[in-house]
Amino acid sequence: MVATRNHSEEKARLRIAADVWWVESQWVIVELVQRNLGWAFVPERVVASALDNGYLVAPILDFDDHDWPVALELIWHKQRPLGKAAAWLKSAAIALNK
Repeated sequence: MVATRNHSEEKARLRIAADVWWVESQWVIVELVQRNLGWAFVPERVVASALDNGYLVAPILDFDDHDWPVALELIWHKQRPLGKAAAWLKSAAIALNK
């Protein structure tokens, strides 16, 4: 799983197996899996070329027939206005939550 080097609650919350390799990059995860060191959930864009080249296989999962929501936290300084991208992101997030 991808995580920073610190020991946070996020690591415990996201843990999905008893034995976990913690790395700092999704591309490192791909390398480990290609070397038969386990399995991983990674975004399709990260493994697309490895799947196309036959270096990895993706099983068809009964529970994975839809997109999964991803948490998003938007934080900004009160005394500085949002830039164009951040303003768009804020309005899009508000629209999704209505």
